[in-house]
Amino acid sequence: MNEIYTLFIAVGLGAAIGLERKINDQTAGIHTHALVSLGSALFILLGLKLAAPAEMARVASQVVMGVGFLGAAVIMRDGIRVRGLNTAVTVWCSSAIGAITGAGLYMLACEGAVVIVAANFILHVVEHRLGWFNDSSSTPLSEEKNK
Repeated sequence: MNEIYTLFIAVGLGAAIGLERKINDQTAGIHTHALVSLGSALFILLGLKLAAPAEMARVASQVVMGVGFLGAAVIMRDGIRVRGLNTAVTVWCSSAIGAITGAGLYMLACEGAVVIVAANFILHVVEHRLGWFNDSSSTPLSEEKNK
């Protein structure tokens, strides 16, 4: 498939993941997740163009490490509570979707994005129904502002 289609697929899947975050009023939304996914896809495509196939594992691992540092910037300590863990992990997952898309595994990328969005929606509801929302990473920011 043409690289431009690959990039648009990466942006679309990242945006879908970001939409769920935006709906739940989290800090990293559509724009952030779309660009993280796009960036990961670009790095994988670059690696495919420049490196031998055996070197692609190294390119992918560097993408994972780089996005890990980006995600760490989202995590904040608020007294005894830690905020942003779920957002950081979701950014990391968006990166994985971009990398998978960049590798040309479109069906796996689509399936992964659907599972990520479903997991975030369903687990958010489960945590709140069971009263496990003491972790502010699963509490919408609007609720935090009202405290």
